[in-house]
Amino acid sequence: MPILDFMTGNAIAGVLQRGERGRRYQAILNGLTPLELQNVRAALDAKISRDDIHTAGWMPGNDWNNTPFQPIFDGPAQHDFSWSGLMFGLMVLEAFERHPDDWLTGKFEVNGVDIGSRTYWRRRY
Repeated sequence: MPILDFMTGNAIAGVLQRGERGRRYQAILNGLTPLELQNVRAALDAKISRDDIHTAGWMPGNDWNNTPFQPIFDGPAQHDFSWSGLMFGLMVLEAFERHPDDWLTGKFEVNGVDIGSRTYWRRRY
């Protein structure tokens, strides 16, 4: 369903199909086994279904060991913390794109400090 930018109202679409983000997303798809990809998607879907507001960088927690997200770090991100976070953010975007509800998104600060990732919330009419 649509993901709308909170500030502009514009739909966020095509991010995973073009440019550097598209190449990085394709690296995730190529770097995970089908079961690993299924597990990442299922874990994200479960998180999304529980709450109406999600900040991407806070969703996985600090320790990915023995979680469905560890294969992102071990595989396509090649043990690079920065890349694994960016890749995770792309997987979060994909999860919201697949979700049946409409979502708004924006980038915000906490106590004057940029959160560093997108926050998504369910659009209520």
